[in-house]
Amino acid sequence: MDDVLDLSGEQAQPVRPRARDYVALLGHAIANAADIALLVTGTALIALAAAVVIDGFDFATLNLTDGTGAMFGSAMVIGVFGAFALGVAAEGPIGHRSYDWRYSGGPVIMARMVAVLAISLLMFLLGGYLPDILDGLPFVFEFVIEIVRNVGLAGMTFVLLIGVPAAAGLRYFYGGEPWVEELELPLLYAVWVIATMVLMG
Repeated sequence: MDDVLDLSGEQAQPVRPRARDYVALLGHAIANAADIALLVTGTALIALAAAVVIDGFDFATLNLTDGTGAMFGSAMVIGVFGAFALGVAAEGPIGHRSYDWRYSGGPVIMARMVAVLAISLLMFLLGGYLPDILDGLPFVFEFVIEIVRNVGLAGMTFVLLIGVPAAAGLRYFYGGEPWVEELELPLLYAVWVIATMVLMG
């Protein structure tokens, strides 16, 4: 079992973590994974809302709407949901010092893998329920369903197999550098958003 560094004193002393420390670590990892998933979802929804407006004003022929009224209504609803997702993510632990930075690699990797898998599965299942919720709305909302599903699918594949190991590699090779902690979560976000775009294509 890995040790945790007690940073409260003048000299850091290794102490044995307790069960509640691992529970707190997992909870923080889940919060981070949820924040990143919401950031990816919000980014994609805002981009979709912009595409609807571009299509509605005939700046490009994307065939996303059937008229100006549908364009304004769809863009507004999608944009609001995108902004809401970004706003919720902004209130989370993203941007704050990571709780898991006190831990060595093993517990962090395991916690992140479980967290990414859990949040991704939740997003994928949510995408399965959305057709019933969005039934009767303009067909552009089918893209909303696809976004949510693909955010979940991207997390269960690319992020789990590439993003988490890449972040762990940063910590392993450059753990002593102060910039590493600031780069880990943006790296996971970048992998997640690119993977979602690839799956959407």
